[in-house]
Amino acid sequence: MNIRYQPNGGVQYVARAGEQLYLTGVYQDIDGVRWYELVDGNWAQGQYVRFE
Repeated sequence: MNIRYQPNGGVQYVARAGEQLYLTGVYQDIDGVRWYELVDGNWAQGQYVRFE
């Protein structure tokens, strides 16, 4: 999954399949896409996030 420095921004790094990412609870909806903020300040696109 591409992790971005801001919603809809450029790729900061790529997370491996199955890697746990920690969210802040902050999200933004932009053009019908939900973005979740990670604790490191970067963002993940919601369609690729699985909550367990």
